[in-house]
Amino acid sequence: MHHRSGMLIQSDGSKPFIVSLMKLLADKFPFIIFKMGGYVPRDVRGHPGQVSAHGEGRAIDIYLSVKQRQEKALGKLLFEMFKDKAAKANTGNVIFDGMIWNSANGVQTTAVAKVRDLHDDHVHVDFDSGHVSGSAEALSTDLDVVRERMERDYKEWLEGYYGPAFNPLSNNTHLTDDERVAIYNMNKGTTSMSLDPAYLKAMTRVLKWRTIGKLPDPSDA
Repeated sequence: MHHRSGMLIQSDGSKPFIVSLMKLLADKFPFIIFKMGGYVPRDVRGHPGQVSAHGEGRAIDIYLSVKQRQEKALGKLLFEMFKDKAAKANTGNVIFDGMIWNSANGVQTTAVAKVRDLHDDHVHVDFDSGHVSGSAEALSTDLDVVRERMERDYKEWLEGYYGPAFNPLSNNTHLTDDERVAIYNMNKGTTSMSLDPAYLKAMTRVLKWRTIGKLPDPSDA
């Protein structure tokens, strides 16, 4: 599925609810989420023969790194939203940053729950198999609340002044801190910049991206 921001959204094979949820998330957080994944034909790790929620098309991975403060903040808010709205969303498991929640056990560490992956680069959410054929539109208002909370500290990230989370020429590659700061300085018209070689190389790249039309200009919105 293509999104106007250029975000990589791997939606083929996912159930309609998951595809709808991906679109909602991409529309509301196009400059913070790195990419999203859904259907993957595989078993549960460590349990051969047990098809995973991804293998059934009823799970979503929302790529947000705990190493990026704005991404970690959004990941934490989404973790809480899917947990707190479990009855509405029919949430099964939510996993992020070493923590897992499900209705049977509440919140646990991934170590206690014997989940091998810390999920420190994405939020995993899976949903009850009986409720994945419809739309996720009922969650739109709840996601708006998450966006409002993000605006308190990350408004310019949400509006695109730091650019997308991904390289616009290869949206399977996460932007570096230098690249996002360079995009911010370009968008704001900042003339005083770092002379660090890594930053200067980043600025050269982002100027090229803007020249060839691969970076949106937030001031045009």
